[in-house]
Amino acid sequence: MDRVLLSLVAAPFVFAACVIATRAPALRSAAALVGGAAFGAGNIGWDVLAHAAGWWSYPSASGHGPLIWYAAAGLSAAGVSLLGWRARRRFGAPGGLVFLVAFAVFCVLRDWRVAHAPGAVIVFAPGPLPWLADGAAAFTLMALALGLQRAHAPGEIRAR
Repeated sequence: MDRVLLSLVAAPFVFAACVIATRAPALRSAAALVGGAAFGAGNIGWDVLAHAAGWWSYPSASGHGPLIWYAAAGLSAAGVSLLGWRARRRFGAPGGLVFLVAFAVFCVLRDWRVAHAPGAVIVFAPGPLPWLADGAAAFTLMALALGLQRAHAPGEIRAR
């Protein structure tokens, strides 16, 4: 199955599974979607910046990947951000920070795997800088998603 099609099919399931697993109320779920939309838009920005800096590129596109892919990434990130909400709610700011770092590490490992798979859809430049930028992108985009989620559904984050 094509990677773009697979991500489009999987994204709604990722979001739904995270809503169910975190028992997120409707307002929190809607706020997560706002954050996910920003994540997807910011992802385009990071990809354009990375292409211009020579950090990574998509061989089949110029400057960024297929636009529909960013919608799927945003929807998946909206769901995953609910896990960050729960981590912050349970463990306070340190829990939120651990979640962000873990998310960034996961994304770098995922991107490394995708870049080294047959028929790679993304190509990274040599050296550590592109991978550090990739981690920074994941960290900042999820921090943006969590911040917008918190702004649109305030009052529910508290450490126990």
